[in-house]
Amino acid sequence: MTGSILKGNTKSGQVYSDAPVKIEQGMNRFEASSMTANLETGEYEFGQVAVAFTPAERQDKALF
Repeated sequence: MTGSILKGNTKSGQVYSDAPVKIEQGMNRFEASSMTANLETGEYEFGQVAVAFTPAERQDKALF
């Protein structure tokens, strides 16, 4: 998780940002306009998520 502004509370385990954040885990990644997270419970909430999807190259073959 990267962002220009990440704020948090170490006692409650809360992290949040009103600025855009980028989430990346392995080959999966997306961007969101905002984020709130509870690190103790593992609950995350993202606002206005943007995902780029690149499908596999098309193959003109019969499936069966």
